[in-house]
Amino acid sequence: MINIAVENNKHIVAKLFEPTTAVIASAVIAPAMGAPQSFYRHFAQWLADQGVATLTFDYQGMGQSATEHIKHCQADLLDWAQIDCSAALDFIKQRYPTLPTFWIGHSFGGQAVPLIKCQEKIDHVFTITSGNGYWRYNPPRLKQKIWFLWYFLTPITTALMGYFPGSKLGIVADLPKKIIKQWRLWCLHRDYMVGVEADQIKQQFANMSLPVTAISFSDDELLTFNSITTLHQLFSKSECRFIEITPEQVGLKAIGHFGFFKAEHSQRLWHNLFLPQLTLELNKHAK
Repeated sequence: MINIAVENNKHIVAKLFEPTTAVIASAVIAPAMGAPQSFYRHFAQWLADQGVATLTFDYQGMGQSATEHIKHCQADLLDWAQIDCSAALDFIKQRYPTLPTFWIGHSFGGQAVPLIKCQEKIDHVFTITSGNGYWRYNPPRLKQKIWFLWYFLTPITTALMGYFPGSKLGIVADLPKKIIKQWRLWCLHRDYMVGVEADQIKQQFANMSLPVTAISFSDDELLTFNSITTLHQLFSKSECRFIEITPEQVGLKAIGHFGFFKAEHSQRLWHNLFLPQLTLELNKHAK
């Protein structure tokens, strides 16, 4: 494991998966809200086997980056994006300065890209099930429950526990107080984080011009395709290519919000779906 220094004398814990043969590119896998970096280890190793040196990491206060009880974590979502993601990208780029670098953002990890301070170091962005979390864009089944979550369950449990006890409730994961409160505000606004945060954030989204491949799945239990497209429309200057897959198209019964990264789907989703997209981008940089 690697300790990467971030601002305010803190650090995040990361792991680098390096190829045993020639390195042809580098990548950072940015986690979804509440997902530990260990969840991505099989996909990271698979990428390394394709010649892509891949970094995984945990945000401040989460997973192996947690240095104290979660209720004491003072980081917010902007810190995760602007500080932690920037530090992870800096690390991989310092290690492989001349190679193409890919950002693979799962859910929140894709939402965070416009806020990364050194995003010009990224050659291509792959977002995996990254969308606008506005509650009206949620799938019908989730939409029926979301008001109870945001107006009753979250305020009450967070006030009692000092953090959001997601693992006990079976909702996402344990999250720091600042994180869940900020996420709640985002999800109650049509323009998500852009509609809640300062004008500077809106401008950062509008200025992002990185090329993006957005991969999503029709059976996502948290996001609709409208969620996906409305988020990427906020990347005003970016060229975004959308790939929505149904489980039936790849011979699976279900994929959902997290299924892409499961090792049992490596042949159908990694080799057959992702590898052609990765090869396409590698060929562009080889010319």
